[in-house]
Amino acid sequence: MINFALVGVADDRHRLFVHPVERRRAGVRAVGFSEPDERARADFSVLHTIPAFADHRELLATAEPTMVAVAAPAGDTTRVIIDALAAGVDVIVAPPVTVSAAGLDSLVDAAADSGRRLAVAHTYRNQAAVRLAREMIDQGRLGRVRQVILDAGESVSERELAAATLEALDLFRWFTGVTAGSVTSPDEASGLRQTEDVDEQVIMRVDGRATAGPARYEVVRSRGLDLTPFLIQVTGDRGTATWEVDTGNFRSVLRDRTSPLIPTGLPDDPSPWVLTDLVRRPRPTTTAEELWTTRIAVLAGESARQGGSTLDWRL
Repeated sequence: MINFALVGVADDRHRLFVHPVERRRAGVRAVGFSEPDERARADFSVLHTIPAFADHRELLATAEPTMVAVAAPAGDTTRVIIDALAAGVDVIVAPPVTVSAAGLDSLVDAAADSGRRLAVAHTYRNQAAVRLAREMIDQGRLGRVRQVILDAGESVSERELAAATLEALDLFRWFTGVTAGSVTSPDEASGLRQTEDVDEQVIMRVDGRATAGPARYEVVRSRGLDLTPFLIQVTGDRGTATWEVDTGNFRSVLRDRTSPLIPTGLPDDPSPWVLTDLVRRPRPTTTAEELWTTRIAVLAGESARQGGSTLDWRL
């Protein structure tokens, strides 16, 4: 039996983890939640009749969970996660795990010392369009993946872009198997480029190395083009697959032959998938890959502060 608890309900990302609280499932029991914001705590209590706590430490001591899901703002998660791991509790957290290199190193050490799970809830992998792209890669139809691009429209907020950047970065690692490389966050002047009469600003560039060779991940914001909020393009040495994240509309180009538009369907509610694939499924203790997207995000922030310098990374 998993005694499940939720830390943080004021942040919208808590909806990733609310399924075990809303619906009883065999083997999972919701034992409580914590939230320092009194109004958010009261609102959640109206909907869900589980014990409420103002402080996560009181939750850990009183409710005695065996697993907590953390959806507090990124800057506040480090202490929560360390306290939970020290209490012998497995942790699932909404990305990014933390916002500083020191915080990330502390979490790696805490997970190693505790021997408990620290899992990151990346949900794009469950989308039908992503599964189709992965199937094409596994079948060799795209060849070796050389580039993944996340293209954001002008209207996308910075918060939405940050979340999608980490999700697509997770796909980049999943599709390519990169293990080392560099990351750059260009300034606005050096990041601008013209592509097919569309102005693009490169927000992040990750150059990776794998046994299959180099691969690149880019986050770009298109200007002057009426886009769906996010497009993801995966390019291999045999073809390209492109899909709209919000609609699931998918198209591929293989050997210069363009496929019909494939409506793979709208993305499902990720919370049932999080329950099945992250909460209930046993996993080994934390690996470097699990925290990889957060490490890249931290380095990208440092690159931006250094005027767009290129910083090296390794798993």
